[in-house]
Amino acid sequence: MGQDRCGRAARVANSPERWMSVGVDCLAIALQSLFRGDEASLLEGLGTTPSYTQERDITMKVFVVLIGVLLAVSVSVADGASLEKAKTLRANGLLLDAKRELVELTYSADASSSDKASALLLLGDIAIDENKGEVARENWTKVPALFPDLPEARIAQEKLVLLDKLAANVVRPSAATATDNIYPPGTVLVVGPKEFPWSIAQISGALGPTARPFDGTLPEAMTRATSDPSIAALVEIALTVDVAFESGRVVCQLPTGKKVWEEKVMFNLGGGQERIARRFVDGLSEKIKKRKCPA
Repeated sequence: MGQDRCGRAARVANSPERWMSVGVDCLAIALQSLFRGDEASLLEGLGTTPSYTQERDITMKVFVVLIGVLLAVSVSVADGASLEKAKTLRANGLLLDAKRELVELTYSADASSSDKASALLLLGDIAIDENKGEVARENWTKVPALFPDLPEARIAQEKLVLLDKLAANVVRPSAATATDNIYPPGTVLVVGPKEFPWSIAQISGALGPTARPFDGTLPEAMTRATSDPSIAALVEIALTVDVAFESGRVVCQLPTGKKVWEEKVMFNLGGGQERIARRFVDGLSEKIKKRKCPA
């Protein structure tokens, strides 16, 4: 630390990160002095001036205290990062580990109300990833019930509204015959990859109220569209994340198969397939908000 003393720096440290920095610097000074056998220099750097007979005992006590502080701060910082850790686990497809982290956070006495509410929101999001709508509803419903005054309560209510909409709109190919006209005029069917089912809901939301998630393949959706005049267009989501040059695209096409427009994303910063797919869909969602299908 140059001419500054560890004691003075420790007195003005006002955050765990600053304590960690001060602790590391002080420990470095202590190690240098110990290896030189220079206890006087050590104690001077630490801001103390005891008698020579006490120097070696105090040296060892200082080491114990410094190491204890560093370990305590490290644990504290790690605990505070639980929500971010869960997000990273989810982004890399480690859903079970992410759920464990979030459940632990919701019951933690040290977690803030905001973190607990955010954990419940994310637990609901993961349930949607796993096609467990009722589990998502249960977690999202808890947020306004337990934390009505937090911003997360409004977010949870919006998610519940969207969940109700998706539950009402998702139609499986076997749920109706080709002659049943169950769609309102101007409907756009959205088809996506089975391995990333959450992408269908996200893109449908970005397209607007006429978009309906379709639980089937593109050929099945085209067959449905050609027999139902209420269906105005089809949207296909394609995510290629298992090759060297990953890409994502959303294609708007007419029931006849004629392409109306296409949006693409290609750049990514690495990571697992799940993480790349989420980045692509986030980027595509922003792009298609400016689009209308059919144009």
